[in-house]
Amino acid sequence: MGIETRESSDMPKAERLILLAVLACLTLPFSALAQSNKPAAKQPIGQDITVSVPLPEMPPPPFTESAEGLTIRIALPEPPPPVVILPADEVKETANAVAEEPKFVAVLPPEAPGDVVILSAEEPASEIRIAVPLPELPPEDPNLAAPQFATGSLPSSPAAPGAALAPETLASAVIPAPAPKAADEPVAGPIPAESLRAALQRLKAGTRVTDAEADEILDFYANQGFGPLWVQGGQWNDAAKSLRARLARADEEGLDPARYRTVAAFHSGGEPYWPALAAAEVQMTEALILYAREASTGRVRPQQVHALITPRLQKASAAAVLASLAGSSDPGAALQAYNPPHPEYAALRQHLARAKANRPGPMAGDPIPEGPALRPGMRDPRVPLIRARLGLEYATETVYDRSVSVRVASLQREVGLPANGVFTPQTRLAMLGEGPSAEEAEILANMEFWRWMPRDLGKTHILVNAPAYELTMRRDGAVIHEARVIVGKEKTQTPFFSDQMDHIVVNPSWYVPPGILKREPQYLDPAWAAAHGYEIRTRRGYTSVRMPPGASNALGYVKFMFPNEHAVYLHDTPKRTLFNARNRSLSNGCVRVENPFQLAAILMAQNGWSEAGLRGLIGRGERQMKLPEKMPIHLAYFTLTSDSSGNLERHPDIYGHSQRVKQLIGLP
Repeated sequence: MGIETRESSDMPKAERLILLAVLACLTLPFSALAQSNKPAAKQPIGQDITVSVPLPEMPPPPFTESAEGLTIRIALPEPPPPVVILPADEVKETANAVAEEPKFVAVLPPEAPGDVVILSAEEPASEIRIAVPLPELPPEDPNLAAPQFATGSLPSSPAAPGAALAPETLASAVIPAPAPKAADEPVAGPIPAESLRAALQRLKAGTRVTDAEADEILDFYANQGFGPLWVQGGQWNDAAKSLRARLARADEEGLDPARYRTVAAFHSGGEPYWPALAAAEVQMTEALILYAREASTGRVRPQQVHALITPRLQKASAAAVLASLAGSSDPGAALQAYNPPHPEYAALRQHLARAKANRPGPMAGDPIPEGPALRPGMRDPRVPLIRARLGLEYATETVYDRSVSVRVASLQREVGLPANGVFTPQTRLAMLGEGPSAEEAEILANMEFWRWMPRDLGKTHILVNAPAYELTMRRDGAVIHEARVIVGKEKTQTPFFSDQMDHIVVNPSWYVPPGILKREPQYLDPAWAAAHGYEIRTRRGYTSVRMPPGASNALGYVKFMFPNEHAVYLHDTPKRTLFNARNRSLSNGCVRVENPFQLAAILMAQNGWSEAGLRGLIGRGERQMKLPEKMPIHLAYFTLTSDSSGNLERHPDIYGHSQRVKQLIGLP
């Protein structure tokens, strides 16, 4: 595609000076612009000049002379890179609003006489000012069109001096336009299919959707002839407005709204500039797919937290997301519905809103720099600042003494941090009134845990919450059985996953797992094994150690089976006094259940079994009994649960999963 632009000799000389100066600056490599603050050299201007903007990787433009004047011709790549065209008064605001996506913006007219301001939104607060001498301007000609401005994507970091930028990089450009239209006047006609297809093909170069999602998105648009979903008449349609409002409130769901930003506004200013509108359409689609994925499956991959967290995440395809949103009468509500549907999650969302509203304000005083944790007896130059914030008597002493530690512990207690008197980074943030409180952070971690749960737990289901040491069985949302449980030790954790229980075994044998045999070789000692009631068997070169059914069997009198990759299950135990312990993370990974025959009777009720009838099988040999219907079972991990009054109950982070999630999403 070639671009040729001619300027009439009727254009005022002053405006041609400004335009040529800006274009000359924009042809420099970004790194050179960042280092330069020298006035731009004046260039002789002919009577007729045709100017196009060169891209960084393009060779120097060819110059040709004719009787009509000097002509510069530049071939742009096909398809053209995405741009967003904005009026001058919105450029700076919009550049800062999309700061997470590096932009390069030229602003004309300048903020002060003699300046052309070039902003890099990669560092939103910084400005590079290039002085351009301006002659006295003639009276404004009302027949001249105001220039339009474009922003184009730059690489994530500035290139080294002299380095070529990526082919898709577009330097900022001043785009001449015809007579301006009213800002709210719609652009006629849809985005051309070829412009939208070209913009969609660049999705694989981005970071917000996976390559597989990019392919699904392209196929979805192809199946509908590359018609836009969100941009109509050169502006956001009603569906897009509803969706953008929901994206802006992502923090209500414990998500980060900054990850789902879209262009705040765009105007074509005269004839439609299709690449800009196509880029906005694709940016919206990209944000929606990212939100739907993170709302339904979480921002953190479960196995980043621990290898034993293996839920089957239920992720909707990109095509399904687009179809559901585009076809909804309330797109914003349809997007929100990708968050977990569970009542427990809704309760956490309500508590999150309350915690934000009750977030303590900053304590008066000077800023406190970051630094290491402080314990009593340590010296640190921040101690006088900490004393001032706590309202203690002023002192230049830098010792973190007991008086400071006691007041810090009191503050920690107020904001929900461990009240140990250690001045931690979290304590510093609480003192400064910055960042989420400890309560908010814990809520956010538990909201993430709920995104790993199946959306449908089952009409009747069993849930084991390891941190609460509790088993709960619900039917139609009502609790029909509760029991205390013993779960795995920190070194032999109970995993986090869901499955289907399909049978129980009364009078089970216990085969010592290979992992235990490896860690505890005494089981393979014939004398030790016989003295403790074990049988050692070797068959075809494989040795197993079995404890026969009986009162001393490690599995007790009944076990509940749901074959799984972790080889864990629920079972009875002969050591029932351990259910009275406060810390019940004591097993090798399986879940020991209090009153197991009560649970077994509920599961087998349809087959006519009662608790007494099942107990009557004790001592009558190993018996496997199939459940009348499979029972969904969820081994889960929640450090916050709601009691019957709706208040939050805190449980110990026995495996550190909550702390790990908070670290991964950048919480204190």
